[in-house]
Amino acid sequence: MKETVLKKPVFWFVMAFVLMPVVAIAVLAAAGKFNHRPVPTLGELESFSLSDRGGDPFSSSQLRSKAWLGAFVSVEDCQGECKAVLGSLKEVQRKFRFKEKFRLVTFSSESREKVAAFFSHHGADPYKWIPLSGEPDEISEVKSNVTSVSSLPPEVILFWVDGWGKIRGVYDGRSPEQLSELMDTGKKLIRKTF
Repeated sequence: MKETVLKKPVFWFVMAFVLMPVVAIAVLAAAGKFNHRPVPTLGELESFSLSDRGGDPFSSSQLRSKAWLGAFVSVEDCQGECKAVLGSLKEVQRKFRFKEKFRLVTFSSESREKVAAFFSHHGADPYKWIPLSGEPDEISEVKSNVTSVSSLPPEVILFWVDGWGKIRGVYDGRSPEQLSELMDTGKKLIRKTF
């Protein structure tokens, strides 16, 4: 008696070999793993030179080859919206803490000592989170550069900058919905930064 093709083990082996990749691709596509929209370039951040937590000069050139998330924070009066933005920054720090090419950068016109104490008190990783301070006009220059690509008030803005100094995303730091989008953008930028 003749054995049908469906009863041969070789047939099922070949079918499994052919169908498994097709099924895997379908599952990944359904999960959105192939959603690779490019991250837009919104503008270019002008170079800056401020002071880090130790009082040493820190310039934007030190962030080359890193994807970084920036924010403007008033440490003397961090209430309401500021606390929400700070919570978002902590969440981003937690998510990307093991990514070598990632940094958090906060800008403040208060004294370097107050800025360093504030962020130390709030659990800022001294290697990943760079609190910068400067004169009000120096901070205003950076602010105006970022707010030129956004209608949000500066005190709630979180903004991604790639390793080449391009502003790649501006988000409302109070919004849980935008935090999710911000995280997705961060993953893409960190992966592409070299």
